[in-house]
Amino acid sequence: MLEQLLISVESGLRDLGRRLLQPNAREQLLDEIDRLSVQLQQRCAELTSSQRELAGLKRRLRDNPTAAVLLHSRIETMLRSGQTEQAWRAALELDQLHQDLAADREVCPRLEQRCWSLHFQLRQMQRRLDRLLEQLSPS
Repeated sequence: MLEQLLISVESGLRDLGRRLLQPNAREQLLDEIDRLSVQLQQRCAELTSSQRELAGLKRRLRDNPTAAVLLHSRIETMLRSGQTEQAWRAALELDQLHQDLAADREVCPRLEQRCWSLHFQLRQMQRRLDRLLEQLSPS
């Protein structure tokens, strides 16, 4: 009997603590707005970084084929003039350039998809934030 009384008092105190410490609806809304704002800033930074990376990659995809053609031409000129060692080094450089181009071509679609996904997430988060802010302001 005493044990049941203690359990009942303990349960009542626990419920009272939950009610006292439970934030009201406005505080919950403000917390959600803060949390969402931080996430929005993080995603925005991720998008900016990914867009910069994509721009650099696309620039390399645009410029490297021209550089490869010029390097190939230089190699032929070196071979004709008997500069075999320089031609060999340039050929290695050309091979590396081709490998870099292949890697960039492989990465590009994934990076474009990442940018698209981040942009989509940002739009969704912004809409959610706008709805929360509407709820916060008095009608």
